[in-house]
Amino acid sequence: MSWQINLFAHPDDLAVVEDLITSSLGSFGVVLRDRGTMTQMNPVRLPNLNGLLSRKVYLVPEWAPRLVLEPTNVVDQFYIDTDRNPLVEYILPKYDLSKNIATAGRLFWSFKPSLRMEYLRQIKLLFDRLRRKSVNVPPGTGWRAFAAAKEQAREFVFNEGFSPRASPFKLTH
Repeated sequence: MSWQINLFAHPDDLAVVEDLITSSLGSFGVVLRDRGTMTQMNPVRLPNLNGLLSRKVYLVPEWAPRLVLEPTNVVDQFYIDTDRNPLVEYILPKYDLSKNIATAGRLFWSFKPSLRMEYLRQIKLLFDRLRRKSVNVPPGTGWRAFAAAKEQAREFVFNEGFSPRASPFKLTH
């Protein structure tokens, strides 16, 4: 079973997003990189998710077993296969305050093996809460915006490297 949510968030929204993550997952570790040595791939505890330097991290619930790491072509370098590890891939949303441009982030769960029902409910709760606290952008597309991003963004970048599109919330008829 997999879940994904693409989201836009203004810096004022990030505390809400973090609260939804922590209230849903409880205690969790964070893997701060895609690939690295065994030591670099160990989850660490962080006081909060704000101010992360990496745009892509992995949220590892405390009940998750030891991560299964896959070797790369580089000696002593490994990567995480999200299908084989019970973790949430989190690409943090970006926001350019000088231009009021929001760039989408994403939360993604794709763990394939079976999981205890209580753990699966915890992950589903996270995605349900994120959806309830956000709105469709533009309506019906599956992209979500939190309150401050909806109100303040003039443009949205749906995928990194693509041109921004005018906010559908700011269109006049």
